[in-house]
Order: sequence, then structure tokens, then C-alpha cells
Amino acid sequence: MWGALATAASAIATFMAAFVALWQSKLTLKKNIKVELKNAHTLPELKYYLEIDISNHGQKDIVIESWSWEFRDKGTVFIPNGLCRCIALGDIVALPFVLKSENNLKIMLPIEHLTNSLMKVVNEGHARYSDKLKVFVCDSTGERFYAKTRLKIAAYVPQKYLQSREE
Repeated sequence: MWGALATAASAIATFMAAFVALWQSKLTLKKNIKVELKNAHTLPELKYYLEIDISNHGQKDIVIESWSWEFRDKGTVFIPNGLCRCIALGDIVALPFVLKSENNLKIMLPIEHLTNSLMKVVNEGHARYSDKLKVFVCDSTGERFYAKTRLKIAAYVPQKYLQSREE
């Protein structure tokens, strides 16, 4: 009788070990993308940019299809492809872009473009002056990866340029 119990316990332990091993192997194949938003400037020209830092910490290459702003009404505004420059390459980033495993991409968006886009969005009522900036990156499967930020629209849009509108 004790032999049968030991055999059953051994079989259950082996099954659990195999289950855990399969579960852990699947975890390494998951996408792990981090998106950060920062203020930046280049020293030679002293131009101001918004830096979007996209990091792939997963084990798979990711195909980035687009980067966009999202606003209060869940509307999105795509960031034009020709405006974003890659810091490392010094060239315009063409989409779709393949981001290799364990690599990152730092792109710069001119503040002038950001200010013009945000003024239009606020004046049309899609966002409020006090709202936070929400940027996301969309991959080839349609999954969105958002940047967590405390940056607000008010930091980039002078209030005197906004049309007077009642909240």
C-alpha cells in the first residue's frame, strides 16, 4: 500500500514539474514592450523635441506599425512618419519598423509639430488643456503599448493660442 502511495505522489510531482516548466517557457515568448515619453533637446541646434523611447525586453522581434496620440474621446491622431527621427541612426524612421529583441528605439518629435497638433485637438474639443499626454505604439497584431507619463498638454500649448471655449 505504501508503495502505491509513493508512486502516485511521484507521478503528481512529475506532472506538476512538467506543467511549471511549460508555463515558464511560454512566459519568455511574451511581448514585453516599454514606451517612455521625455522632454529632450539637441545641443548643436538647441532645438526642443519630445523623445519617445521604445524598448523591447521580450524574446521576440516586434514590428512597430504606428505611433499615435490618444485623447479624452478615445480619438487618435497618428504621428506623421516623416517627422520622427531616430537618435542612433540620425535618419527618419520608416514604418513598419522591426525592433529586435532586447533593443530599443529612441525617436525625436519636434516640439513645434507637437504644439500645432495639440492646439488643433484642444480647439476642436477632443482634449482639454489640463489632460495628460497619452502616446501609444501599435504593433503588427494591433496591440497597443502605452507610455506612462505625467506630461500634460498645458506644458506644450500656450493658453493664449487656444480658442476660448467653455468646459
